[in-house]
Amino acid sequence: MTRLQKVIRTSALALGGAVYLGVAFAAAAMERPPLLLVIAGMLPMAALAVAAGWASRVRYAALSACAIALVLLVLNLQRLQDHVAFFYFIQHVGAMGALGLTFGTTLWGGTEQAFCSRIAAFVMPGRLDAQYLLYTWKVTLAWTIFFALSAAVSVILFCWGPVVWWSFFANVLSPVLVGAMFAAEYGIRLVALPSRPHLNLSETIQAYRAYRRG
Repeated sequence: MTRLQKVIRTSALALGGAVYLGVAFAAAAMERPPLLLVIAGMLPMAALAVAAGWASRVRYAALSACAIALVLLVLNLQRLQDHVAFFYFIQHVGAMGALGLTFGTTLWGGTEQAFCSRIAAFVMPGRLDAQYLLYTWKVTLAWTIFFALSAAVSVILFCWGPVVWWSFFANVLSPVLVGAMFAAEYGIRLVALPSRPHLNLSETIQAYRAYRRG
């Protein structure tokens, strides 16, 4: 893939993501959004679920579960239209909680077992030294706290605040905060480990995908 193709692909993904988040924000903030808006908001997540199921080791079981979930959603579209904010709430809190557990449960096995340490060891040449492993352990801890706080704020805003505030946090602010976390970590890494090789955001995402496939 040429550099121009990568730029076009990245721009298309960014634009698609922005459109989806805009649709999700509008749908969740409305008391009863149009059915078309509800369906449009569900399509990307459905596509991701099917793609994940196809790549799973238990492909047929995962795809069967996706099919059952899709049928249930289609049969309950009218009900979902009346409670679409709750659907997005479960989606957001579930994602934050799952990511928090994914990172957090690796903290207790030592610096080499931390999630970020595993990814770094997977893509970096040579064996990582103790200083680098301690840093990646701290990064794993920081992401764990971030996801836990995001889930907690989401619950608080959804249960006790105006739904438009929650929708703004979940669908607009959360992606911005994730990007800010990546940027802040990269800047800190340049200072904390100045003589080490560094992955930028795009390379980090590619490393994560390669790690999950491996």
